[in-house]
Amino acid sequence: METKQLSIDELDRRAFGVVQGVQRLPLAEIQIRYQADYDDALDYVAQHPEDYEEALDTEPVQVQLERGVYWLQDGHHRYVTAQVRGDRDILVDLTIRDNPVVALTRRAQQETACSDRRAVVQTRQEDPANDSTGNQKSTSTSTTGSLRGADGRRDRRRPRGPGGDPPDERSESRDDSAGGGSGGTGPVAYRVDVDSRATRKDLKKIPHAVATVVATKMRAFVNNPRPPGVEKVKDARYLYRIHIKDKYRLIYSIFDDDLLVEIQHIRLKGKRTYDNLRDPVPPSQRLSSHRDRDAGPQELELERLFAQLLPGTKFANKVFAVGGYVRDQLQEREPADLDVAVEMPYGAQRLAGFLVEQFGDAVTDPEPLTYDYPIWFMRFVKDVEYQGDVYATVGAELDLTDTQTVDRLGDEPTTRFGPVQEDVQRRDFTVNMLYKDLTSGEILDPTGVGQSDVERGLLRVRPNESAARTFREQPRRMLRLIRFMVQYDWQPDPDVEAALVESAGALEELKRHGIEKEFGKLHRRRLLADALLLMKQYGLLAPLQRAWARADPDTTPTRATPC
Repeated sequence: METKQLSIDELDRRAFGVVQGVQRLPLAEIQIRYQADYDDALDYVAQHPEDYEEALDTEPVQVQLERGVYWLQDGHHRYVTAQVRGDRDILVDLTIRDNPVVALTRRAQQETACSDRRAVVQTRQEDPANDSTGNQKSTSTSTTGSLRGADGRRDRRRPRGPGGDPPDERSESRDDSAGGGSGGTGPVAYRVDVDSRATRKDLKKIPHAVATVVATKMRAFVNNPRPPGVEKVKDARYLYRIHIKDKYRLIYSIFDDDLLVEIQHIRLKGKRTYDNLRDPVPPSQRLSSHRDRDAGPQELELERLFAQLLPGTKFANKVFAVGGYVRDQLQEREPADLDVAVEMPYGAQRLAGFLVEQFGDAVTDPEPLTYDYPIWFMRFVKDVEYQGDVYATVGAELDLTDTQTVDRLGDEPTTRFGPVQEDVQRRDFTVNMLYKDLTSGEILDPTGVGQSDVERGLLRVRPNESAARTFREQPRRMLRLIRFMVQYDWQPDPDVEAALVESAGALEELKRHGIEKEFGKLHRRRLLADALLLMKQYGLLAPLQRAWARADPDTTPTRATPC
């Protein structure tokens, strides 16, 4: 039989989806290798923005594909010009440095592993009483309430098992939940994600030695998410836990159908280890990733619903839209995401329960996004009907929290419940210290200058507050300031501008995920080029680069190639 020999271009196309030569590539996929050249190009293009515009369509920039990444080799001035102009793609001359045969081999191995894993999952679905390793599967189902005792409380008088928990209350046997232990089902390729704010907060708190062990466990989950020693959380369908250095518990979820592992919490062993735990929603049932989009008509419908729902209840005149949602409405812009503050102790949790009681399966169960002082996240998965009217709420997302006050007596500021007048203390700029009563529609301005600052386009901190302290407490606020400046063409007041330069060094404390999140918002709004120029002007780029370089790679989530 005659064998057809593939050309080099065909090999590249099959392996990488592109071929060498001149073509157009999305601007967002090209990475910067030579930062100094990029900085010089920024300075030049800022002063001469039109010099390279004609060359963009005739002279390709030089790009190399190396280890799956497109690296800019030459043509930084044209690249920056395309960024500033807001282009989506750019003409490139592509050189492929990767070996297509190696890439195709890896892909074949990946597809084989995925096929094997799907076969195992299918076997488990056909015979849920037994998995492919011969271990009897748990028949526990997920619950809609918190994972606690039958009466909603933990029974502290009962004897504890070796993991510190009542033996019958928290976990099933290791053999049951381990899914076959280290033997497992052969090669697998799970993706391991750390996406929630609560998890990232846990990672910030744990010691470096513990973080290293956590990172090692996470890398191992790629091939076997049920290693020896893992325990399944009782009454949960997807939640598992594993001990870390005896004192910590790594709590994570496994979604076999999606070949996905999601890290939920890393917590100290203790009486609050399992507080507020809920079985997560499988990815296939999620409408969208949390806060991957700005608010839309759904959130406006939700505001209309609240105006009818809240009067006459204990929540009347206690539920407020806060921050960007109010700010954007005052500017007659499409509002940003809907964040809600409730002016009563445990008000967010109570309001979440009230919405579930009113609308049942039209809303998801509330999910805590933080640990010390929870923010509750909910999503409407259906349109709802109330008093004869239908509200197009499907897809609407809510972040619910109590109004809080800040205590600065210890080493780090802490929060507890407080009235609206004190809640402003924990917010960044006066333009975000606005509250809209979702019962009456009235806008509250506790500082007295928030609405006028929105009209004037002025960025300043709360009166009598130190801008330098505001930035030192949360350095990411400096990046938010830059985003507001380029997004709305607003200007900081002199005190804020001076504090921005003075506090730039505090950016070195930022973690990679914080930098990625702020730069992602700039990139999605096509503001990155202008923001980079401002960051360079205020001396923010150097500390950001040091923060990025110093980030510990061992604590970076491992991602396998998805099937």
